Amino acid sequence: MRELIPVGPLSVSVALPAGSNGAAARLLVAGATPTVTVAGGSLTVVVDSVELLEVLHLTWDAPLP
Repeated sequence: MRELIPVGPLSVSVALPAGSNGAAARLLVAGATPTVTVAGGSLTVVVDSVELLEVLHLTWDAPLP
């Protein structure tokens, strides 16, 4: 018998390109929108729980040329 044991919370941090702003995130498997924190040139997302797998889709506004 197999048992799935959820893990979390998990914190994901990604460096943003210089001049970027307005980041957003979406958890595609859970269908949820987690909170995104932007500070110091990076974005951070906390994923509360993952049972089997999750896909984190990140977007941000590109810097102006």
